[in-house]
Parts: sequence; C-alpha cells; structure tokens
Amino acid sequence: ARRTETPGVTLEATGAETYRLHLERYEFAARAAHSGRLLDLACGAGYGTRLLADRRADLRELVGVDVDAAAVDYARLRYGGELARLRYAVADALRFEDAGGFDTIVSLETIEHLPTPPAAFLARLRGLLRPGGVLVVSVPTTPSVDLNPHHQHDFSPSSFRALFHAHGFQARAELSQIQPVDLLSVLRG
Repeated sequence: ARRTETPGVTLEATGAETYRLHLERYEFAARAAHSGRLLDLACGAGYGTRLLADRRADLRELVGVDVDAAAVDYARLRYGGELARLRYAVADALRFEDAGGFDTIVSLETIEHLPTPPAAFLARLRGLLRPGGVLVVSVPTTPSVDLNPHHQHDFSPSSFRALFHAHGFQARAELSQIQPVDLLSVLRG
C-alpha cells in the first residue's frame, strides 16, 4: 500500500481521512478548552497535544499521556522539545495520577478501547478534572455494532450522551463527524 507522510504520523493512504478527522477533533477541543492546565489522555504520537499548545497560549501547562512508551518517546522528540509548558508522560489512562487537577481534559477515541466499564473511566476523569473544568471526549458512534475488533464498547449518539449525563456532565457543544467505511475492507480484516 502507498504510504503518506503527515506531520508526526505515517499513514496508509486510507488513513489520511482518519487523521483529518482527528485534527478536526483537536481543533474543536482547542476552541472548548479553558485556560490553565490541560491533560490530553491517550495522546498517542502527541501531534494533537502540540496542536492544542500552538492554538492556545493561555494554556500554561499541557500534559500528554499515553500507555505506549514508544509513542510518548516519539511525541517528546517530535513535538515537546522547545515548549517548556508541554510535557509527555507514559501512564495507563485509568491509573494516571496528578494531584493538581486539570482545567481541561481531552481524551479522543479512548473509552471504546478500554477493557473496564466506561463508568470507571468517567469516574477517573471526574477525579482529575477541577471544578468547573471542561471535558472533551469522543468515540465512534454506530447505528448497531461497531465493526472495529479493537473496540471493547459500542456507543450510539444517545447512549454516549446518557453515559455522561448519568455522571453529572452536561454537553455544552458537540461535534459530529462522518467517516466513510469500506465495508469490504472491514470484512476482509
């Protein structure tokens, strides 16, 4: 397959659309963020955390966290160098600790991958979020069963909203995206 180099990410040609959608999510998060401290939980290669830093000078500290040590090493080398207010750390999303709390937490495309119930993850996020803070979270939503074998949980738009409402979160803004799926490719594995 042809490979395309995108800043910080090497993608299969079919992954360019996924990358574009991720950038849109991070742009949405940049608009929604409160000034102060920001946590990007499950930051992957770190490009989104850096985008947030570049868009918001009022974020005095940004912490990108991922369980994958190689991804965090890459993020540190590629995106963290010259910005003292930006750092990356290796940690499990359900075990990450920070006594100071965060004014904004961003966690994109994470919940559906976790082996624990989504409620446990939300409790973890609530514990890390300062009072009045902003939480920006995304998941793929499907009308029936998600076809991605790496996803442990499936969500519809209404079940996703209900999950957050049950934990005391109120939606202030939403971003809906449609990602075309090649069903034949999915069935081939």
